[in-house]
Amino acid sequence: MARNTRHTSITKRQAILTLFTLLFAATTMFFLITLIFPNDRIALAIVGVTWIIVASLFASYYRGWDTARFLVPPAIVIAFSMTDSAPYTLENLIVPISLIPILTLIFANWIWTVGIVVTLFAIMVVRGGGAPIAEGVLSIPMYAAQLGLVALVWHLSSAHARQAEQSALLADEARQQAEHERQQAEQHRDDLTRQNQEQQRLIQLIDELETPAIAVAEGVLIAPLVGNIDSRRGQQITKHLLDEVYRQQIELVILDITGVRAMDTIVTRHLVQTSQSLQLLGCQVILSGISTELAISITQMGIELNQRIQTARTPKAALEQFFQQKDATDELGGNAIIARLFQQS
Repeated sequence: MARNTRHTSITKRQAILTLFTLLFAATTMFFLITLIFPNDRIALAIVGVTWIIVASLFASYYRGWDTARFLVPPAIVIAFSMTDSAPYTLENLIVPISLIPILTLIFANWIWTVGIVVTLFAIMVVRGGGAPIAEGVLSIPMYAAQLGLVALVWHLSSAHARQAEQSALLADEARQQAEHERQQAEQHRDDLTRQNQEQQRLIQLIDELETPAIAVAEGVLIAPLVGNIDSRRGQQITKHLLDEVYRQQIELVILDITGVRAMDTIVTRHLVQTSQSLQLLGCQVILSGISTELAISITQMGIELNQRIQTARTPKAALEQFFQQKDATDELGGNAIIARLFQQS
């Protein structure tokens, strides 16, 4: 759309530049002919000055001085009135007095055209002593009709050009509005994407905080579970513990459910399946902190813990049980590690 607007304005300027070029070429050829075949020094001087004026106006308009195009018609009229030696009759001058108004209409506007026509007739009256008007009185209506037709065509073409330019401007505004709305939509989409990413990050952070995995010794993790555990949180616990066990090569996971208030059948079975999944990775699982209410609930729900899923009353007891089975041989020893971890308990 914007390209159409630029094309309309540039085409108008190109038309005037083209006309300037033709006029400059014509005056140059006329000046050279007059120079090669000099008949009158005054005429030669007038043609030379006219050539300089046309060249100067051409250069000025090319460099951006728009007023230069309005000065071309007066310069042509003055040069014509001073150089043309033909008898000043309407029939002899029909070509120049028709051509000059048309050029004026293209270079300037209809006001300048009317002024140029009046000036041409005034020159004819002065130079011909009124004879041109009297002798060509029958040709004047035809001449006026020709100029009127040219003016009408030029007016229609100018109106069409202005309408096309206005349409192009409206289209360009619509394009800019659409571009602005598109940019706003993209900005809104980017904002939503960032918000979504931030929400996902916060959800991941909450999930990690809901399922802490604390390394208390080499190869040992304690996962203290607190609050209510639903299906979504149960799945998150399973995934998080499996990832940590695989990443850290954990040998023991202590699932401390002291802080769990209640679990339904689905969550309890899911917790058992989590323990079994951890065992598939070669990790031992000990459940600690099973309250009396949870023990009764598990029994009433008919869920049997696998013999490989051990239980302990507290995390400390779970560690003691693990180190006894492992028969730790490190320099601190299993009992030293347990004492250091639970010296305040």
